[in-house]
Amino acid sequence: PERYFKDYYQLPYRHFREDMLNDTLRVTVKNNFRNTVDIVDNYLAVERKTGDVLDAYSGPSEDVFALSTITYNYDQLSIPEGISGDTVVVDVRYFFNTSAENNSPPEVLANNQLEEQIVFANAFAYDDGSAERVYRLVNFDFGKLAVGYRTTVPDTLRAIRIHFPNFPDFTPGIATTPLFNVVVWSSIDTIGGQEGEELYRETLVKKDDFIKPFGDQVNDFAYYTFKPDLNDGKDYLLVDGNFFIGIEFERNNGVDVGFDINTNGSKHLFFNTGQGWFGSTFSGSAMINPIMGTQLSGIYTPVIDRTIRLANVRLFPNPAKDVLYLQPDFNETYRYSILNICGQTLQSGMANGQHSLNVSTLTSGMYIMLIEDMDGRFLGRGKFIRQ
Repeated sequence: PERYFKDYYQLPYRHFREDMLNDTLRVTVKNNFRNTVDIVDNYLAVERKTGDVLDAYSGPSEDVFALSTITYNYDQLSIPEGISGDTVVVDVRYFFNTSAENNSPPEVLANNQLEEQIVFANAFAYDDGSAERVYRLVNFDFGKLAVGYRTTVPDTLRAIRIHFPNFPDFTPGIATTPLFNVVVWSSIDTIGGQEGEELYRETLVKKDDFIKPFGDQVNDFAYYTFKPDLNDGKDYLLVDGNFFIGIEFERNNGVDVGFDINTNGSKHLFFNTGQGWFGSTFSGSAMINPIMGTQLSGIYTPVIDRTIRLANVRLFPNPAKDVLYLQPDFNETYRYSILNICGQTLQSGMANGQHSLNVSTLTSGMYIMLIEDMDGRFLGRGKFIRQ
């Protein structure tokens, strides 16, 4: 799928504007069979915390030729007003059914579905939080790297988070130690080659100047907080409109910054090797993000990827008349919901193992069964027809 926002992967909700969304959600699917198959496309958007269905769609069956691709376009998602909280996530699920795989096991059917997120959090980010490459200024003393952001309302910049694929010891005094400064600019000059206007600077940062709340793990971020003694006694910066965050390297060294090639924030990425500021020529996003909003509590809560445990859900008899049996391939307690093709929840409840449902009050037609764990995480889904 293509991204939902035109620029950002995530942003604080108070800075969100409708024109930041792409006009359509576009998903491309390939038929890997060597013969024509029928595909039914499905789309579902659910606000994770409340479980509210924001949008849903189940398309007609469509034939797709052997080894060919087809593109589905869904209308722009309407984001509800009044979202609050530190982190709000909209889970967007795409799943595709084909009669050619009616009897396939769950690990095969998993190739026909995916889940993406629309994230509102306390950070601006162009990257998706996962590094496929690294970004490095090679063979340049005093090189500079900056990522630009823009607020839509005045806000407080509370911290900077950076993904270092190999978190080094920044302690000065060792010949091989990377030396760099943390800088915030209110502007940089990409035309005249002049130095930008600084809002904040700390020279020769040390490892102790960063917080790593989850230890030294893959895709961890290190958090830098502002020093009051360098900032008129304040541990935050006021920003309004454009601002740039980044690092200056005191000498040629091997400091790598995480680089996400699945999202392209290159038009917001700039470097300066002594000849002025220039835009990056590499497609991707440097993983340097501003943390915004209220005072931090000391507990850093980035959105963490979670592995989806897919369940095989058997619905029988199908079509059903009065009673429908639901049989997942696990025995723990779960939540079930019956949705119509417009995404409206008609029945819901909790069960354990095989469960019978009275569907006699449903009108004739097709329905979607969603299965989630008790924390609201998606486990599986199925379709049935009410006669």
